[in-house]
Amino acid sequence: FALVPTRAQPVGARFQWRTASWRAPGRVEKVMKLGVGLPSYLGNAVDPKTVLDWARVADEAGFHSIAVHDRPDSDAWDPLASLAVVAPVTQRARLATTVVLLPTRDEALVAKQAAVIDQASGGRLDLGVGLGGRAEDYAAFGQPFRARGQRLEGQLERMFAIWSAAVDGGPDNTALGPAPHQRPHPPVWIGGYNDASIK
Repeated sequence: FALVPTRAQPVGARFQWRTASWRAPGRVEKVMKLGVGLPSYLGNAVDPKTVLDWARVADEAGFHSIAVHDRPDSDAWDPLASLAVVAPVTQRARLATTVVLLPTRDEALVAKQAAVIDQASGGRLDLGVGLGGRAEDYAAFGQPFRARGQRLEGQLERMFAIWSAAVDGGPDNTALGPAPHQRPHPPVWIGGYNDASIK
């Protein structure tokens, strides 16, 4: 589904649901893509079947994306493991992390996990990464909170190199893989609030 303005109106205007894409002659259509978050952040308070059902229903309802976020300092499900679990029960929705706190993790493992999710989903992964602002999330993984921005930059370079080597390696590839389904790699989005993140 998409939310489409009934006519050119300011923000806060009425919207109507529609399922077919069309454009009136001489008019520019504006479409808002909607996603839904999985309740996997609830950790032990959510039944695993609920997470699967939630993803399946969101996919069938036509949501553009199904998203998970990272909360290392809690019993929330791991975001990449969550997407690996729901990839086989969905068909069309994009699978997104909003966001993985990359400096808390090993980038080679994240590159492998992301490539597997991208393969299992037929190329539907959108990998969002960021720094986070909570020192306790870094402490949960035994990683330093300071200099996390510099670490993120190096991690992204290494992940792109891993994916590139996996794609270029062919069937006799000995590079760290697998290759992602999307070429040259899944879209990588960097989330953040401060000026350094935006650069």
